[in-house]
Amino acid sequence: MVHPKLVDEITRCEAEIARLQDYGLPPTGAKGFITAFMAAKERMALQYADEQKLRARINETVAEPLIAAYRAGGELERQEIRDLLDANPKFARGFGWDHDTAPPPVDTLETLRRGLVLSAMKGTNPDFRDEIVAFETFLKGAKGAGADPVALLLEQAALAGDTPRNGRPSHRALVLEKVEKLRAGGW
Repeated sequence: MVHPKLVDEITRCEAEIARLQDYGLPPTGAKGFITAFMAAKERMALQYADEQKLRARINETVAEPLIAAYRAGGELERQEIRDLLDANPKFARGFGWDHDTAPPPVDTLETLRRGLVLSAMKGTNPDFRDEIVAFETFLKGAKGAGADPVALLLEQAALAGDTPRNGRPSHRALVLEKVEKLRAGGW
């Protein structure tokens, strides 16, 4: 079970991120949008800076305990964390990586494993193009670290959810598909 204080903190951060991302502008293309946008530029910049500070604090205080709980938990605990992240998408989208070095470096075995755990936690990306870029970055990192990509992906598959998401196969199924392609000499 995820510690209730951690759940409360994630929920609180989700609400704060939503507040910071609400610039109070009319919809893009609506009458008055450009005028409102120009008038709000300075306030928006301050809100964005505050959001980045919050995300840095999240990564200092929340990310590691959540990742550790995910790694140490059984399937029920991991599913609870995946459900928590699904219920808090603004929090989930950016937690776990340094926004000053996006994309995060994947040049050591530990950063590769951490990235794969984060990916397993967050699940299938709704945009398959992002998934392709992330996978190619992973392969480059694995090669640079002298790691076996198939072994790492099998570790990830063991931690990934097996429920289809975003109209796509489960994260586990997609990871195992990549394993089969690599074993067959593809990619």
